[in-house]
Amino acid sequence: MEIAQGFAQSNPLKQLFRGKTLLPKRYLWIIDQNDCVLRFTAVDRHMLANLSPDIIAYNRLMANSFKHFTGLSILEMAYAADLDDTALAKALFNAPQAIVSHGAEADPIFRYANAQALALWAMDWETFTRLPSRLSAETADDIQSDRNALLKSALARGWVDDYAGVRISSSGQRFHIQNTTLWNVVDSQGVHHGQAAFIRDWRFL
Repeated sequence: MEIAQGFAQSNPLKQLFRGKTLLPKRYLWIIDQNDCVLRFTAVDRHMLANLSPDIIAYNRLMANSFKHFTGLSILEMAYAADLDDTALAKALFNAPQAIVSHGAEADPIFRYANAQALALWAMDWETFTRLPSRLSAETADDIQSDRNALLKSALARGWVDDYAGVRISSSGQRFHIQNTTLWNVVDSQGVHHGQAAFIRDWRFL
């Protein structure tokens, strides 16, 4: 196994946070031969303790919206609808897939990431949920253009399946996401609260 650590010297995320080290000492992630990010359970417990009632409720909105647009149960769990809100939030947070969501601002800010996504982007909860979602990808025009086209398509259709693209972590590590579903997060009245992504596969570049 290879232990990934350290930070790249040139990274737009570092400029945003003025060179601060974004990865807390408690975070250590391991990359095995299959490029699978493994987490320590202590990290999961720490983050779960900080999930507020608003975040727990937002998990329900994400799950309901996923079912509404795709016709499928999130995490491929037939019983997701039967879980109470707290149990659902724990299941989503501990999912092996990476799940992220940004809000409905003109320049959307991330409002959710599960433990797998936090490890993948090498950030803690507080840092990630202050990050404009456009900075989760490289700033190259072609990459940003591709990302913007995807967001607009999902906004118009409700969801997009099987998306792939390149993203970048706070350490400067580039990775390719694939087999990804992007969907709109809406409430029972159809009010738009943001967009979420369910990332099933990735590989480091």
